[in-house]
Amino acid sequence: MERYFTADGIEVPAADVRRDAQGRPFGPDQVPLTTWRAPGKRERVAVKRERVARSGQPQLIVVLADTSLSMAGPRIKAAVDGIREMILDCQTRGPRGPGKSYFKVLLIRFDETASVIPGYEMVPVRDIDPDALQLEAKGRATNFQAALNLAERHLRDYLALLADHPDIETFPVPLVLLFSDGDSNRGDPLAAAGSLKKLRMGSDPVVLLCAGITEGGSSVNEDLLRKTASLPECYQRISDLETLKEWLVKVGSSGKSSAADLAALIRGTTAVEI
Repeated sequence: MERYFTADGIEVPAADVRRDAQGRPFGPDQVPLTTWRAPGKRERVAVKRERVARSGQPQLIVVLADTSLSMAGPRIKAAVDGIREMILDCQTRGPRGPGKSYFKVLLIRFDETASVIPGYEMVPVRDIDPDALQLEAKGRATNFQAALNLAERHLRDYLALLADHPDIETFPVPLVLLFSDGDSNRGDPLAAAGSLKKLRMGSDPVVLLCAGITEGGSSVNEDLLRKTASLPECYQRISDLETLKEWLVKVGSSGKSSAADLAALIRGTTAVEI
């Protein structure tokens, strides 16, 4: 039976050991160990540290909103309502007062191209008036790649600012929420998603979640959205518009920082180590 110890020689339970996607423990230098299975070995490992949104350590929520023409009408209205409710829910978290927002929001609309909605450029959530949000759905294409590339550029800048922070391992990981009722018809979205998912907050990757709107019949490519997400379980089918609003609020204001925890939240189960 393996025994695990911190760099300081303190023994810790196996459940508290940080692991990669293959189940290998991270060493104290945050590099996965490759020779740790020797029976009875006293392995030095990295210990999980809880990532929590708090004053001074807000979680960045990046919303990628499909504004192509097929989203016009009830779908874009539900999307706006859901984003507003997500913002309102995020505003209730944590102590009151200036500079104490637990979340920041970056809102990107996409159709043929992608752009940041003015007033939502990684803004503290309590500086936002959700009632002022407006989105129009009139684009002639659905360009996942443009949205993901733009999100990645902003995330790279954001993560670079925090890279040397002494508490980087307790900062909440940024979440990217992409929803669409169509199929990406520009560029290579999987390559763009792969590049974004390589971004890390310290030792943990950015989490990408996707929702496909099937309500009323649509051309949504669910297989592509599953592959785009951090895990297939981080994909949510939206069969009615109320579910879109619920998904935005539940995921966007959850404060969770791992794909496993968010997949469990979506499925209503207990998280497992992924």
